[in-house]
Amino acid sequence: MIELRRVRFESIQGLRRDDLGTAGEIWLADLCAAVWATREAMKLGAHLVRYMVAPDPKLLTLSSIEGQIQIGREDVQFALRLLKLYRAVEDFTIEGDELRVALHLTSVQRLKVLEVRHRLAELMRAAAAEIQPSGRWVPAVTRNTEGQDELR
Repeated sequence: MIELRRVRFESIQGLRRDDLGTAGEIWLADLCAAVWATREAMKLGAHLVRYMVAPDPKLLTLSSIEGQIQIGREDVQFALRLLKLYRAVEDFTIEGDELRVALHLTSVQRLKVLEVRHRLAELMRAAAAEIQPSGRWVPAVTRNTEGQDELR
């Protein structure tokens, strides 16, 4: 089978498909906190995570990247080489105008994803317990001037 996704994590071992959004947020937050990350690398990283959340192949053409985040082909290549050097990206290819990237999710980042999933589940259970309705609420019915029932 031909892989159609153009940006993906090279490994999500231990994670579920529904964890990908959280993984992308954690990967991007770590990238933006890195002292070595350039402005272009951060912008490109945010663009790659945006693609992972809502895949649209048009987003990953170099001309689209240049138009949307205002960084040129050379800056994209430099940012990708920097991301690869610091292991935020496992590998990338640029074929013509199309970009493909394998993002690297570290074991610490995967652990953060699992912790966030667990903490979120706890908070959702606690919130559900607090918001138990005491009774069934039904909107009041009133009669309008024409004698028809209306909800308030």
